[in-house]
Amino acid sequence: YGLSPATITLTALIPGWITGTVKDSTGTGVSGANVSALLQSTLKNSTLTDATGFYNFTILDGSYTVSASKTNYTSPSSTPSVVAPSAATNLNFTMLKYPGLNGTILNSTDATQVLSGASIALSQSGVTKYSASTNSSGVYAISDIAPGLYDASISLTGYTTDSTTNYDLSVGDVNKILNVNL
Repeated sequence: YGLSPATITLTALIPGWITGTVKDSTGTGVSGANVSALLQSTLKNSTLTDATGFYNFTILDGSYTVSASKTNYTSPSSTPSVVAPSAATNLNFTMLKYPGLNGTILNSTDATQVLSGASIALSQSGVTKYSASTNSSGVYAISDIAPGLYDASISLTGYTTDSTTNYDLSVGDVNKILNVNL
């Protein structure tokens, strides 16, 4: 047929890898955080952190923006980081957990008497966003609150309602305390 042999040149694409840890503000690893690598706004690879907050994935060489995300945590991202063939790029992240609020509701005339069944409501612009009731020990807890200013209202039938306006809950306020005497 008159065909001559062809020469084909193959170039091996040797990946590098991105590795690191995702921790919270106390230094504890964040399990299940999604770590993603973007190349010019296109997702190229992602993985979830393990129980200790460690992650690792292979990726072709390039300049990537890497970010970590998890529900109810801040989502930090890196400046563009260069990944070279056969080399590790180490990127560690610190995520801040959304705030939590807890406390004890007591009787204002007898501070040794806890108030079971009291309600606490956190609202913005008149709309209740989060709420909880005290348990038999007069204790309540609300976790994973979006950061912001809230109006707090604490009530129980037969008692005067207590209100606090512009109560600031910031990222990192994991266990902010609001004790109230009704």
